[in-house]
Amino acid sequence: MPKTNNNTLPTGYELGDYTIESVLGQGGFGITYLANDRQLGTRVAIKEYFPNAFAIRDDEWGIHCRSDIDDSARKTYAWGLKQFLKEARALGQFKHYNIVRVLRFFEANNTAYMVMEYESGQSLARQLTMRGNHLGQPDLLRVFVPILNGLQAVHVANLLHRDIKPGNIYLRADESPMLIDFGSVRPTTQDSENIQPVTLTPSYAAVEQYPGQGQEGPWTDIYSIGASMYRCITGAQPVGSFKRYDAIRTYKPDPLTPLLEIRPDGYSDFVLKCVDWAMQIYPQDRPQSARELQDGLMGKRKANTVAPPEPTPPPPVQNKDEFRAERPTRIDRWKIIRWITVGLTAIAALAVYLAYPTGDKQAQIADENENAAAETTTITPLPGIASGAFTAVRQLTGSLGAVEAVVFVPHTNTLLSATRGGELVVWEIDSGKPIASLDRHRHTVRSLVALGHKSLIAAGDDGGNIFIWDPIRKRVIDRLTGHNGAVKALAASPGHKWLASGGRDGRVIIWDLGAQGHSRVLASNLGRIDALSVSPDGRKIAAGTIRGDVYVISTGTGRTLWKLKELGGLVKSTAFSPNGRWLAAAGLGDSIVVWSASDGAMIRKLVPQRPSAVNTLRFSHDGRWLFSGDTRGMVSVWDVSKGTLTNSGYRHEGLVSDLALTPDGKTLVSASSDKTLILWALN
Repeated sequence: MPKTNNNTLPTGYELGDYTIESVLGQGGFGITYLANDRQLGTRVAIKEYFPNAFAIRDDEWGIHCRSDIDDSARKTYAWGLKQFLKEARALGQFKHYNIVRVLRFFEANNTAYMVMEYESGQSLARQLTMRGNHLGQPDLLRVFVPILNGLQAVHVANLLHRDIKPGNIYLRADESPMLIDFGSVRPTTQDSENIQPVTLTPSYAAVEQYPGQGQEGPWTDIYSIGASMYRCITGAQPVGSFKRYDAIRTYKPDPLTPLLEIRPDGYSDFVLKCVDWAMQIYPQDRPQSARELQDGLMGKRKANTVAPPEPTPPPPVQNKDEFRAERPTRIDRWKIIRWITVGLTAIAALAVYLAYPTGDKQAQIADENENAAAETTTITPLPGIASGAFTAVRQLTGSLGAVEAVVFVPHTNTLLSATRGGELVVWEIDSGKPIASLDRHRHTVRSLVALGHKSLIAAGDDGGNIFIWDPIRKRVIDRLTGHNGAVKALAASPGHKWLASGGRDGRVIIWDLGAQGHSRVLASNLGRIDALSVSPDGRKIAAGTIRGDVYVISTGTGRTLWKLKELGGLVKSTAFSPNGRWLAAAGLGDSIVVWSASDGAMIRKLVPQRPSAVNTLRFSHDGRWLFSGDTRGMVSVWDVSKGTLTNSGYRHEGLVSDLALTPDGKTLVSASSDKTLILWALN
């Protein structure tokens, strides 16, 4: 037989009991043939393991590793062959109507083959081209509800498909659907050695399928299902998750328009919500099982719509051209889900009636803040990661969403966190458990600040509200309004007599906590403000803006003292050192900039070993150390006077959104988009 020029087996080739008739499809890791079973006289589909990046076919039709690849690639090829056989064996156990049936598997030609049932029909991708590029709701549900049945069975067997797309959903002649082409299938858990290179379809692959972006799971296939439904509804290929991630990482709008905004005719809102839900960038924001999404599509449960106005980015993706995945340590999501279920029950039992107070409460706040003294919060260290200057002693899990902000509640053994969506959670530090949920906010809370010794906390949200909370009594003391848009940053004066707020409207407002309703606009037209801090003497405010500028403003006159421009990108955090020597700021730039707090002269730049956007800064109480949290999930400690990185603790799987210190300065807490908080004992 003449050798083909595309590395496929030729028509008429006899492969064991089968005769090759034609090529059905080719992918990065395999070729699928239509063949005739000579013993039974039936047609079958045969999948051949052929990773074209590593393999070549010889004149005898055998497959071998290419001569120009290194030892690592050869090991990957061998691992992939072994895995192909293992997965064929696992798929052979399925007898599910919505999953292609594997009849047998065998080895030949120095590779492996998987024999599957062949049924006449066509792919969903081909049918879309024949139906005007979209499906109506009845047809959409007739395809995807059964497919989710099959996918649930795959996940129960601890396997992932990893390449679901319209081209891999096959519609039989009677239009019943089944999942095909499991060439990228992989166990949900793997050894870290010899990981198979990544192969994916950008428009349908979840962001965690790219190298270094966390562990894949059922939620990965859920994203692909959502993207496939999006294609069927809109008639257009969805924007790839990597492009979406890249936009979010640089604080730009998500380029994918949610279906609830498009609102195409003929679709129920609950169906559109489910598709948007399945296509969330953060894995934890998607349905965690095929059954969960299926119930939503059938109207049996409410879809969780996670769409904050300005989403917080995931950690940076490594070079997208590097197609070898690394497996970072990650939290068991199934344990989290079970914990959340228990937590919801407990929170419901603890919920109490929340009401606005009457009368003059702001004067009460000011009176309570007089002569406020710092209180010590004691934490018993648990086994954790020692990192020189600090040790991770406890991880708090169970938040229902990404954690946006955190603060220690003065004179208590509790802290308060704000999660995406508006929920505030009160945590008991000793037990590490949530003890109350405060749900007055209808919008995501972006900033929290403590207001004195009576356990009062100010919370600013995306709706332009500032609520003054007594979280221990679960009561709102007051509500401050004045911003035209989201309140992005809060800072309290020394002695907590006034509160400063910065917002999307570009204004800095000072709220006098001793006079009911009294406020003044300190500055305006600065551009969106994402960061605020107050100098230890209360005479200056540093406001960081979306334009990359840091405005240092006199709190007495409202005059801009300095406009600092060294950052060059959106400013996410500013911090004055408690000793009054330094002002630090960071954001989308690759460094933390430190200036003199007395004259605004730049002192130095602190440059991380790996460039990363820094979201939050906190000085130690003596002003010597600067703590930073970045988009890679890293918490770092800097010696400001020397300009050196002292320690780093890599524990979070998502970006670090906020840091807070206990009043005694002995404990640091980091909050993250991975829905966790970590307590660090400072050595």
